[in-house]
Amino acid sequence: MISITGLAVLAGVWAAQAEGAEALSATPLDHLELLALLDEGEAALAAADDAALRRVLDQWEPLGVLGFDGEPSAIMQEWLAAAPAGEDAPPVRGAVRGPGVHRGALEPGAQIALTRAYYAGRVAQITMGAPRGSALALRIQEREGPTVCEHVSQDHPVTCQWTPIWTSDYVIEVRNLADGRARYRLVSN
Repeated sequence: MISITGLAVLAGVWAAQAEGAEALSATPLDHLELLALLDEGEAALAAADDAALRRVLDQWEPLGVLGFDGEPSAIMQEWLAAAPAGEDAPPVRGAVRGPGVHRGALEPGAQIALTRAYYAGRVAQITMGAPRGSALALRIQEREGPTVCEHVSQDHPVTCQWTPIWTSDYVIEVRNLADGRARYRLVSN
């Protein structure tokens, strides 16, 4: 027969397993779509294809994607400079809160730490995309608190998902584990 104390211990184990399962959830479809849009935009920019870049911008702008710092996305600003809006293009409007993106490159062994706030009781998601053959570690930690998620991305995007107990800042660390320079992209809700 299981005692009350035994049931409490089992309930705690089940709750911890449920939290761990949430952190290992599949990459959200909208994050994959945003990573694909980033790829299309970068390819159009590299090819100096203004028409293709404008098509990507037409899909990107309504999303209201900001940089991780809450300012207008540097990526979109770069694309706008390369493919100026036509006469009939709608004005650019950023979201007060909403999806965020960040991109960068790290030398071997280097790491970067970014801070982003997430609301209590709302699911938080961060997806990291990296080129094939790279090895990048993604770690999410509550500021001055526990680590909520940790993954290594090699051949496919990885996603961390959790539900904050209270509104707080989280530190997002990306570390290059490979021997060569590695580019990465982060997408967050």
